Amino acid sequence: MNEGLTLEVIWRDEHIVELRITVANGRFAGVADCYGPPDVLLQFANAIRGFPQRADDRRRFDFGAGTGSVKTSWMTENGGLVRVVAEIQAEKFRNEELPETATLQILVEPAAVDRFVGTLAHLEPEPGAIATLLPR
Repeated sequence: MNEGLTLEVIWRDEHIVELRITVANGRFAGVADCYGPPDVLLQFANAIRGFPQRADDRRRFDFGAGTGSVKTSWMTENGGLVRVVAEIQAEKFRNEELPETATLQILVEPAAVDRFVGTLAHLEPEPGAIATLLPR
């Protein structure tokens, strides 16, 4: 599994997009399939565009709700790096009582965020489309 934050379009129609979101940091990884509006990739790009603008800049963007969700928090670190914390909740596994959850983080360069935003902003939400934010 590649490190970073990866969004892959799995399915779409005129009302909804299904994304497979994978977050991996070399020690831990998590995957969740989430649903959102057709412009969810553009909404996400706009939410993190220009990050960070100052040392105390913090942002949040959530994909999906309940099971099948990924909540991302974006903050700056000493030394100018960006810390992305992802809280992942996946569907119940093998009829277990509780859904599976994971919280992990990746460190990225601000320039990588800019490149990722550019990719998201121009990505057509068609099945097979992929955008990845690569870690430092």
